[in-house]
Amino acid sequence: MTSRSPDQAIVDHAKRLGVDLIVLGASVSVGSERLYLGPRVERILANCPCPALVVNS
Repeated sequence: MTSRSPDQAIVDHAKRLGVDLIVLGASVSVGSERLYLGPRVERILANCPCPALVVNS
């Protein structure tokens, strides 16, 4: 059993498997100056070892 958060688990698996791309779904909201993707997606993007594609779901 692990106590990692889902976003950290995704980043860890991507590093371990050497993936070329991570595809994420997010409900995109437009803020005053930038897009807001949600905290989990933001953390994955900040720590992602490869390119990521965010799809508006």
